[in-house]
Parts: sequence; structure tokens; C-alpha cells
Amino acid sequence: MFRVQLARAVEPGDRDFVLRWRPQPSSRPQGAMFTEEIEGETYALLLLVPPAQPPAPVPRELILVVDTSGSMEGASLQQAAAALEATLARLRPQDRFNLIRFSDAPESLFPGPVAALPGPLLQARQWLGLLRAEGGTEIGPALDAALAGPVAPGYLRQVVLLTDAAIDQEQALLDRIESGLGAARLFPVGIGSAPNAHFIRRAAEVGRGSFAMIRSLDEVESGVRGLLERIDRPLLQDLEVIWPVAAEAYPERLPDLYAGEPLQLLARLDRGTGVVQLRGTTAGGAWQERIALEPGGHRRLAGVGRAWAAARLRALQDALRHGADPDRVRRESLELALRHRLVSRYTSLVAVETHAARPADAAMVPTAVMHEPPAGSLGMARTATPARSLFGAALALLLIGAALLAPPSPGPRPTAQPPRQGA
Repeated sequence: MFRVQLARAVEPGDRDFVLRWRPQPSSRPQGAMFTEEIEGETYALLLLVPPAQPPAPVPRELILVVDTSGSMEGASLQQAAAALEATLARLRPQDRFNLIRFSDAPESLFPGPVAALPGPLLQARQWLGLLRAEGGTEIGPALDAALAGPVAPGYLRQVVLLTDAAIDQEQALLDRIESGLGAARLFPVGIGSAPNAHFIRRAAEVGRGSFAMIRSLDEVESGVRGLLERIDRPLLQDLEVIWPVAAEAYPERLPDLYAGEPLQLLARLDRGTGVVQLRGTTAGGAWQERIALEPGGHRRLAGVGRAWAAARLRALQDALRHGADPDRVRRESLELALRHRLVSRYTSLVAVETHAARPADAAMVPTAVMHEPPAGSLGMARTATPARSLFGAALALLLIGAALLAPPSPGPRPTAQPPRQGA
């Protein structure tokens, strides 16, 4: 076990922390169990690590969906275009593909997926050179277009979504993904210095896929290569976990296992004994594994209970999308977040200052504190401008235009000044 800490005591909070690690090589998927006991309850973390030697790639139908809304202007769109270029370069002739751009509405390059042959690939590269950032961020119709239609026999449909996810109504979008996914898999890629990481991760979880974050042009090649290497060779599909005791486990819909990406399963158990059975399908046929859930058969790890609670909170928010009682969800979320000390939709961190910073008889005055802008960002996203702001801007322009067109009003005429007398 390793403990990781930052080299400097203080770091600006304008970017995400990324930890990369490499597991020991193996020829088969490996499982490891970690547990934590809290107030008589057992929490388990089951880590499934893929083998280091993946099988041969499978034919796939790759649908590339790129965000070209106003918030993507600048480095974000450059990163997205570079990522798509790198993706096209890795396609094989037996693959099929299509490209979809979206802002206010989606636009597809081809009516449907086509073979990755030189002619269509050239069209795709020319199409990428015409991308411009403008308009709003309407992801829903673009995802509908990507998931629509039957998949060609013998192909695996994979949808890669490149976006900064500067959106609202995240829950409605997640519901849309869940209901329209079918047999496809969704792989969101966060673009820019500060993409909406929460939505990117949740969309990958609901879409039974994987995700990647590309925060600078220097990371495009490695980020895209890493994602494509993972999704190119699904190592374990139709995964099933059978717990020996009553368990509340997350995620509820298990994703596939991909090369280079361990799979985390979290559970709260009635007791910490028995044997966990894992089953799935690999390219070579059926696969199964057994892991002992015994006091001497796994490791104790602080934080497993909190990780399970965070997964349970996400499940409660998903329940709202499916019509759960809001009052019940709020009560359960509050109890869970307070017990495990988590920030949630209903709880927050509070700092209490015990030393007075103003005279006792002075009135309290609110002070606006600016958030630190994300590293490398161009400023506030221009994706969703409120209607009131648009009306105000239009009215201001109308008044300015009227003032410019109005004839000048008569005023005092200039007069010649008398010559100055010299000394």
C-alpha cells in the first residue's frame, strides 16, 4: 500500500489531480478484495485488474460525436479536432465509423456508419478542418443520433463523445443515455482545462463504458491512444458478481473490463465471510474467479465505507430520475452524507471562524469572492446565456443604434478667440 501526497503544501485549485499507476503484468484478470468495518457493518471494495496481454481487437462501429458549441472555442476545440484526427488514424479497414458534430443541433458527416476506407477517411479529415465553435450545447439530440439504428451484425457499437460538458440538466441527459443505450457502449472524453468531470464520469458509468480527460494539446495523442487501446479490446463482457451474503453493491449495471483500466465494485455486506464468485465472457470463452471474503483473505483499508457511501448517493440521485419520492431520497441522502462526512446535494462543508474580524457594533457586509478560473480557460463559457441577459443586450444595442442614427442637436457655435497679446 502506498500513500501519495503533493510535493508542495499549497497548490492552486484550478485543475484536477491525476494519479497514474501501472499494475503488475498478468495473463488473466486478477481480483483483490479490501474491506472496512464501521459500527458493525462491513464495506467491501472488489478491484478487478485486467490482464496485461489483451486479445485480438474486435470489429467495431465507432461513432465519433464532437461538441462544437461556443464554450469549446479556442484550445478545447483544437484538442477535440486533434483527438479526432488521432482516432481516424487508428481505424482499421474492417471497422465502420461516422462523425457527428453538435451545438444547437446535430449534423452527421454520413447518413450512417461507413467502412473505414481511404475515401471516407479523407472526407472526414476535410470535414474536421471546417469545424467552428458556436451556439449552445445540446448533447441529447446528438446522442440520440449516435445510438439510433441497428448495429451491423458482428460489430460492437462504441460511441465516443468529446465535450467540455458545459451543460445543465445533467440528470435528464443521464436518463436519456440509460434509456437509449441498448447494446452500445458510451465513452465520454472531457476536453479543456476544466471539463465537467462529474458528468463525464457519470455518463461513462451509465453508458457502461470508460472515460478520458484531455486538458492540454500535449495530452491529446497519449489520451486518445490510451482510450482507444482500452476500448479496442474488451477483455471481459457480461460480468456477473455473486456475493455470498446479502449485499448492496454498486455500480448496479456492471461495465465491461477493458485493457489498462481496473474495475471497482463497492458493496455493503451483512457480514464479512464467504466466497465471492465472478463470472463473465472473454474472447476465449467463459471466465470465472473466486475470491475469499474472510478476515485473513483480504486487506483492511480505510475509506472503503466512504467510497461506498458516495456510490450510494449517486444511486439515490439516479432514483429521482426514475420517479422516487424526493422527500425519502433527501432523508436517506442526508443521513448517509452526515454519517460518512460527505458533501452532497443536501450537505456542504462549513468553515466557522471563532475570532471576530469586525467591531461588534458594525453591520455585516456581503463580499463577492471570485472563483479562480480554470487553468488555460478563455473565461466564462458562452454556451447558455439567460434570456434576460440577451434581452438586456439587445435593448442596449437598440438604444446605441438609435443614438448613432439621430441627427445632431444644435449647440453653441464655435467662435474665434482673439489673438493673444505679447509682452
